[in-house]
Amino acid sequence: MASRVEKFEERGARWANILAVLPGSYCAFVLFLERNGASMIAFRWSSPFFLSLILFLLCICMGAVLNFLRKRKEPLRIGPNSPSESSIEVPRISTFGAEVYRVVVAPKLPLWGETHSLFKAMGRDAEFLIDVDLLAELYIVNATSETQYIRELIAFVEVDGKDFPLLMQGGFYAYELNGQDYDWCLDPTPKDVDSVSDRRARLETLTPIAASFPATLEPRRPIRGWIKLLASKINPDKLKGEAKYRFSVRDSLGVEHPINPAKGENRGEIAILPVSRN
Repeated sequence: MASRVEKFEERGARWANILAVLPGSYCAFVLFLERNGASMIAFRWSSPFFLSLILFLLCICMGAVLNFLRKRKEPLRIGPNSPSESSIEVPRISTFGAEVYRVVVAPKLPLWGETHSLFKAMGRDAEFLIDVDLLAELYIVNATSETQYIRELIAFVEVDGKDFPLLMQGGFYAYELNGQDYDWCLDPTPKDVDSVSDRRARLETLTPIAASFPATLEPRRPIRGWIKLLASKINPDKLKGEAKYRFSVRDSLGVEHPINPAKGENRGEIAILPVSRN
């Protein structure tokens, strides 16, 4: 249904068209009388000329009012070529500054490379689907002057044009082999050639980016560390090379903030460390 303002505009425009022709009609009538020798009526407050003048002025005022109402309905514009108010983007202050330095593909299968080669030799490469851990090193800083809360970290990987969610995992457990549990760790000098005992002595446990989630981040405070993600039933080769990863921080209000890829100082390589669960 039309609003009252629209109905008023429609009726006003109709009357404006009618009243607009009255002054011209009266002038034509006066000229007709003069040409035919008729005497003009003396000018009085009630003369037809004066009444026509009043009606003419009323038409002008009504037209101004209608023009004002019409402009009120138009969207706000700034400048001759500016977009409407609804499309104006207000610059948003970033809450977090976040970067991902590297993502390491770590299959949860001992001797997975040899097993994969066997599948390829049998022509069954498409059937080689295993669980794969993804270890990502991140840097996050609270860029505001207020305490912020991180609800969770979200990650996806694009494989063959499709997005696959990566599930956050607690700890850095790798797998079990011959009754021995292993955790993912960091080997700071992987190229050094030394004994097994010396190598184990230099292995470092991975530092988690947060002890748990939700996590509290003080103003201007940065944190750097690792997270472990799980990709289920996938070929590890699909997670390398051209695979595209997307990370984001979800705050306490559910708003997602992107984590941008960046080049950092990658110290060491991922290795396995035997651990005791007793």
